[in-house]
Amino acid sequence: MISRREKGSPELLNIALGAGDEKAMPVFSSEMLARAFLRSGDLGPDWRVRESHNGELASLLLGPYTDVTRALPNPLPEPLAAEDALLNLLDRGSFVSFLLARGRDRSG
Repeated sequence: MISRREKGSPELLNIALGAGDEKAMPVFSSEMLARAFLRSGDLGPDWRVRESHNGELASLLLGPYTDVTRALPNPLPEPLAAEDALLNLLDRGSFVSFLLARGRDRSG
């Protein structure tokens, strides 16, 4: 994930989708991909790559980030509005189910 400290607590990067209220959270399968994405954008110096595990990310999406309606896995380090990136959007519920299932697979 990509985050910054805002008033003492971490703020996770999310992207407004279109004109509606929908938001997507970019998520990455590796630190290298997250760093490439961060370097390509003009997000400012406060943003950092932050490692997160499946359970933590699921908890964030079910708790303080319920306004995030989509996950955007491994977006390319190009402009955020690229139509190709939007084809990879996952709805929050499906993504959380995927995260939790992967966590169960590894623990058993």
